[in-house]
Amino acid sequence: MKATALLKKDHAAVKKLLTDFGRTTSRAVRKRQELMDKIAKELEIHTKIEEEIFYPAVKEVPEGRGLVKEAESEHKEVDSLVAEAQGMTMESDEVVQKVLEIRDAVVHHATEEETEMFPVAEAGLGGRLAELGDEMAARKRELETSGAQKVKRAIKKAVRKIA
Repeated sequence: MKATALLKKDHAAVKKLLTDFGRTTSRAVRKRQELMDKIAKELEIHTKIEEEIFYPAVKEVPEGRGLVKEAESEHKEVDSLVAEAQGMTMESDEVVQKVLEIRDAVVHHATEEETEMFPVAEAGLGGRLAELGDEMAARKRELETSGAQKVKRAIKKAVRKIA
């Protein structure tokens, strides 16, 4: 699978999780927590594979450098919003508003990547996108199944709850 196709698939999956969260009620505390954990995990893994593998390749294309810089800034914004949401109680109206902010930031980021960065990557990297996609898929599987990564996510979540 090409890197751009893998990333589009990730974008769609996260958007679905955010939509699912928006459909919950304040009484679905356990479901909201489960969805928030999935959203945080998916975004963390997606960000890692982009920043470790995809973005360095896109930076090799002259038109890609500025796009990568902006995308990395957007990653920090989304991570901050997720951290805030994870620190909230799941039955509150505030967490719903925070998830809407996350959704807006994710939709903006994904749309920009898909309409601006991906065409630059397609033109500048061409055949390398399949190789990058394979590398990203392997790294993604590693991050999803790594015991160390699970522990890091659990610690991060606990710190956010008490912060």
